[in-house]
Amino acid sequence: MKKSIHLFVLSFIFLICCPFAEAQSPKREMRAVWLATVWQLDWPSITVPKATGSNESARQAAINKQKNELTVIFDSLKKANMNSVFFQVRGMCDAMYTSSYEPWSAYISSERGANPGYDPLAFAIEEAHKRGLELHAWLNPYRYSSSVYSHGNTSIDYSITHPEWLLDYGNYVKILNPGLPEVRERIKCIIGEIVNNYNVDGIVFDDYFYAYGGTPNNLDAAAQALYKPANQTIGDWRRENINKMIAGVYDTIQKVKPYVTFGVSPFGTWTTDQNVAAQRGIPLPIGVGTTGNMYAEIYCDPVAWLEQGTVDYLSPQLYWTTYSAYPYGILAEWWSKLTNRFGKHFYSSHSLSSMTASSAPAAVPSKIKINNEEIPTSAFSTLELELYGAKKSTSVSAAPSAVNFLPSEIGLQIDFNRDYDINDAPGSVFYAASKFMNTSGFISYLRNQKFIHPALCPAISWKTHTDLPLISNLTISGNTLSWTYENDNVCFAVYAVPNENRNLPGIFTSSDYLLGVSYNKQFILPASVNENSHKIAVTGMDRFGNEGSPRIYGESLTPSVAAQLIYPENNTETVIPCVFQWETVQEADSYIWQLAEDENFTNLVCSRQTKENSFFSGKQTNLKDSTKYYWRVKTLKANAEEIWSEIRNFTSHKFKILSPTNGSTNVSLLPAFKWDSISPTASYTLEISSVWNFLESKRVFITTVNTNSFVVPYGTLVGGTKYYARVTVNNGDISAVTESISFSTVEETIPVPQILLPTNGSTIQGNSIQVCWAEQPARGFRVELSTSSAFPPRSTTVKTVDAYTFCTTYEQLTNNTYYIRVKASTPNGLTEASDTVAVTLKDNTSIGNNALMVNWKGYFVKNGNNIHLMLDVPSTEKVSIKLYSITGTLLFQKEITLQEGINQIPISTEHLLQGIYPLEITGEKNRLILKLIY
Repeated sequence: MKKSIHLFVLSFIFLICCPFAEAQSPKREMRAVWLATVWQLDWPSITVPKATGSNESARQAAINKQKNELTVIFDSLKKANMNSVFFQVRGMCDAMYTSSYEPWSAYISSERGANPGYDPLAFAIEEAHKRGLELHAWLNPYRYSSSVYSHGNTSIDYSITHPEWLLDYGNYVKILNPGLPEVRERIKCIIGEIVNNYNVDGIVFDDYFYAYGGTPNNLDAAAQALYKPANQTIGDWRRENINKMIAGVYDTIQKVKPYVTFGVSPFGTWTTDQNVAAQRGIPLPIGVGTTGNMYAEIYCDPVAWLEQGTVDYLSPQLYWTTYSAYPYGILAEWWSKLTNRFGKHFYSSHSLSSMTASSAPAAVPSKIKINNEEIPTSAFSTLELELYGAKKSTSVSAAPSAVNFLPSEIGLQIDFNRDYDINDAPGSVFYAASKFMNTSGFISYLRNQKFIHPALCPAISWKTHTDLPLISNLTISGNTLSWTYENDNVCFAVYAVPNENRNLPGIFTSSDYLLGVSYNKQFILPASVNENSHKIAVTGMDRFGNEGSPRIYGESLTPSVAAQLIYPENNTETVIPCVFQWETVQEADSYIWQLAEDENFTNLVCSRQTKENSFFSGKQTNLKDSTKYYWRVKTLKANAEEIWSEIRNFTSHKFKILSPTNGSTNVSLLPAFKWDSISPTASYTLEISSVWNFLESKRVFITTVNTNSFVVPYGTLVGGTKYYARVTVNNGDISAVTESISFSTVEETIPVPQILLPTNGSTIQGNSIQVCWAEQPARGFRVELSTSSAFPPRSTTVKTVDAYTFCTTYEQLTNNTYYIRVKASTPNGLTEASDTVAVTLKDNTSIGNNALMVNWKGYFVKNGNNIHLMLDVPSTEKVSIKLYSITGTLLFQKEITLQEGINQIPISTEHLLQGIYPLEITGEKNRLILKLIY
């Protein structure tokens, strides 16, 4: 096998930016709202009266009103160029649809269990799809009741059929017990029924798992006794229960309709526990608050779902402004990188709710009154509390203030989502629909400023899917565009390109010409579009969101042309990330770069669309090291069937630090770092830190070089210490970072320090004493000065000095005899003290009470074996120059008058051995100590 480490650098346009118009309104973007039905928060405004046999007209009027209200909401979403709605169908173990397991909701009918006379979910799906909107069924997986009003007592309610399934938090706040296998099985069945019976596009859960506020250890003691392993903590067991439920739901969906996406909306921060983060190898975001640990409070672990591959997307509730203690931008970047690391999507949830005028969160009430129902706040999810401005934590869950919150704040948050996205899958989900509808000017702002063009939902491109044939029989009758297609379980994207732009490259990868999405085989064209002024095109789009080649009305079929692959070569070991490249296909609109772990492409890693003839794999950060991958490229060309290139394979060699190796011990204090070479024109930044998450305040060393190796200089690392290192490569617009490594330096013998200056018994003129000691290994030093040789704590002045610092100065001292000693810091504490040095300090009467001023600059110049002391002084002054051995013996003394400016004094080295020699220059007004290293 050949090893290829060349990185193509012909078209570095991938990672940093994209054209401004696309950044303003990308073609792929999740644009959704949460539509809450529990407590009738968003919809409906009225319930359907229970049938009595004589009230059919009243029931029908209520049904019509509910339907009209819902279509008005959907029309508003369409007007704002939204493309999805998260429609709540199960808020309290009830149903907004025909269920075999749970009663009709009391928020759709006047009485729990009463049939409303129609199927709200079926109606919502039909109306959403009419407008090209995806509908994701939103469920709360565990909550059973929040008050006596919502406590179900029908014959099929769990309080009657399975009371042992419920955890009772008091005040009628009850949830299904996540620790019971029967509960997990029931939730799977509920999801399976919805996915089987309804044409939903997705399933989404909110953040209500174990109740907010904490779960007493004894509340689920019975389930613990039955199912918790003895060696497992309660916290880990409860998180595992949630994880098993999530995995079971995901598995159920994959078996029934794998194109139905599954997402969860967790709290906006994962954990505040640095130990948890370190164990998972995931640095926490820097610069955000440290309260709100839902990992421990409600046992929510979204990182586990990503690790286990049991979600398609996360929609964390980032209900903070860009300027709060939890800055939106920092959190959005963190979640985006996290999800990309596991090859999944991040669609942020934004709050549109109000706060108090002071911009502070409202105080946490114990209960909230809705429709005469008093509900404990512990029964709400974060989503629901946001609508009422009540926060679970006054320091964490703060939404923007109604007073200072403008649409531009949400616009900035949308920009952050787009800027930090490298999945071609930015996304925003707004809570809640009523705020979306009723905030004056907001819909216009979105359409005119942010969602300027329609957008397709991001494609779930890592799941196996079949190729899409071309549209057939495109016809236009009046303003109705119609076509035929061989598959019914698809939807379609419709485009209108001005005639003059027909031959521009990549026109169907842009949102500029996208008119919208249709779930059937026709589309009503806007009045501004017709076949004379525009090229009208339709693409087939499978339910995963993958799009086929466009078929243009009035144009003939053209032959398909496969792309010719260039790099990497077949059957090579390839350093990643790298730029995959192929020959440009004439008239191609775009390409699909596809990567898999098997040659049949049944185990897909990703499919990424690009209008360029290359793709930078650094945008797909879930690629593994030492793994055999297969890749190919599909050509998408107008009026031509899709066609694949040849298949090539390569074995990945992830860009990494080669030495020292991860976890190595006894590493030299002058380690030679080496990493993979990516390109002759690349630069590399080596960073060494004392902590695993590379906090800037804990940075030990950083340097940028143009080679793939570097020797850490003397004076950087200390012995017996654990460090972390990483390397970032930059080459034009391409940037990638290695995984961090840890290493521990060699443990050196740390001797007792030896003071060089001042010498024992010496007299010093002035009011300061400079203390120097011999260079030696240590983690630092403790210098002590006292007027008593016993060094009593109360009269001893201590200075703590870092490693590789061998001098310190005591200032503003008075006439006295002082005793000085030094101790070295070791991994186990301090060494014994050095020999004590006693010195006498006297004022210099020639300068009165002023301190001796160090106004000189001194340094050494070496020329062969000759050494000259260079002294730069501001005025003429008589001085004494003394050179000492490391043991304090006077080796050389010279009296000289220094002239203003630079003075050159030769130092005799005839009898000097290799080593360190303190040199003291004392004058009438100045004193300077230098170290001569010979």
